[in-house]
Amino acid sequence: MKPFFDHSGGGVTLSGGEVISQPDFAAAILRGCRALGIHTVIETCGACDWPRLARLLPYTDLVLYDLKLMDDVAHRRWVGASNRQILRNAARLARDGHNVQVRVPLIPGITDSEENLRALFAFMREVGLRSVELLPYNPSAGAKYEWLGLSYEIAGEPQSRERLQALAELAQEMGLETGT
Repeated sequence: MKPFFDHSGGGVTLSGGEVISQPDFAAAILRGCRALGIHTVIETCGACDWPRLARLLPYTDLVLYDLKLMDDVAHRRWVGASNRQILRNAARLARDGHNVQVRVPLIPGITDSEENLRALFAFMREVGLRSVELLPYNPSAGAKYEWLGLSYEIAGEPQSRERLQALAELAQEMGLETGT
């Protein structure tokens, strides 16, 4: 396995579901990869207590961290939980100097409003997070709900190239680096 990673320059990314839901297992995988010199990444929304997340950080080269909504009421409505712990963990990752890339899934009419993104970008700048990737809406999620016999409340199309560029420029104007 190691020759593959050496040749490709790749690494291992643990995502999910939510990687934090199995911290001991995830830490064991990450520790093993680190011992072999393999680059490691975790993908998380940070909705956990700090000690659970901190368990993985000694073995993690990069944290892909999803932020969705800055307004706690909207976050509760659309995500089903408060964003307070998520924001605290994001701030602590930045404060402690971890390599973090924030990712924002752009859901039409929910997370992609200029008001939400300005607040999110301002939060990032305030706590010291500098890298953001804007993820265009993927309408295929609706099919997954349909397969499960659930209703899907979100309707919309992926953001246009022009809209994505405008949002990336907004992030850059607010002092952030974009991967979009």
